[in-house]
Amino acid sequence: MDLVDPLRRSDALAAIPRLPGVYLWRRSLELGLETVRDFERCSEWLQGVVANPQLRVTQRRITPHLLLEGLSIGGGELTPDKARLLEQLVRGPRSRRFVCSAVVSLESFLPPLYVGRADDLRARVRDHLDGQTGLVDYLRSVLELDWEDVSLWFLAVRASARREERGRAIIELLEYVAQKVLAPFAVERCG
Repeated sequence: MDLVDPLRRSDALAAIPRLPGVYLWRRSLELGLETVRDFERCSEWLQGVVANPQLRVTQRRITPHLLLEGLSIGGGELTPDKARLLEQLVRGPRSRRFVCSAVVSLESFLPPLYVGRADDLRARVRDHLDGQTGLVDYLRSVLELDWEDVSLWFLAVRASARREERGRAIIELLEYVAQKVLAPFAVERCG
């Protein structure tokens, strides 16, 4: 899969092919150099990363008679002892860089927020970014994140015109497998 950051690069949408494929959005723990340099910004960033849950379900019907409501997985405030230790660590530039690097490396283990498929990857990503899908509402109102807090990964599938139907079947299969294996929690329609 390729990684494209549609908000941090002005030409990023152009880097997304106008091809069918599978894509996923996942939380990004990337931080700017100024955050690493400034201990107050760093402390605020780290506490925000820790506090934000990975999953929050406000309300979702599981069966006609079973409603899941108010589930939150991960996140939460640091204990007072951990908050004090964090404040001590981020005061020194060397330990601040170490802690930031360690936290950013956790991104590799985060599940995706959303997995989808598209006939035109670039158009679908633009739909998401323009707010024409429910994903932006979920990010902002449920997870309290925004586009700069997520990254986009995609896999384009090239299929010749005579094999277009097979290509579409492959894309549907890849989306379905990705949803089964990765269990993205912002997906409402199972591939």
